[in-house]
Amino acid sequence: WGGNDNGTINITASGGTSPYTYLWNDSITTEDRIGLAAGTYSVVVTDSSGCIDSLTAITLTTNINEATTIKSIAIYPNPTKAILHIDNAANATITIYDMLGKTIAGVKKTNENTIFDLSKKPEGAYFVKIVTSDKIITRKIILTQ
Repeated sequence: WGGNDNGTINITASGGTSPYTYLWNDSITTEDRIGLAAGTYSVVVTDSSGCIDSLTAITLTTNINEATTIKSIAIYPNPTKAILHIDNAANATITIYDMLGKTIAGVKKTNENTIFDLSKKPEGAYFVKIVTSDKIITRKIILTQ
């Protein structure tokens, strides 16, 4: 971790109804961030229908004035009508559970971006569990008709 404030985070919201609003953990309301010190940044994205999603990004700043952003895992759209996208989850194990804990879908050693077709599943709440080499993420998703 260097002392240079040259980290960047570039996000793109999709799957909801634009326009989107952004609220970062340090009260900034812009979509993208530049000139960041090394650290962890979280953002809550809200679409015009009131649907909310969030993500966390870690920005590493090197001593040679180069910045690298670790991609955050994205799960969208939520709620979804059928197709669920999970991005930036390479080599992860992804499992989708129903409210009773029954596995309804899953994949091991995923590609960078994975798509699940939930069109034949009943409407309701489900949980997505993503296990990577360094973290476990569990998110609730809503399947609508």
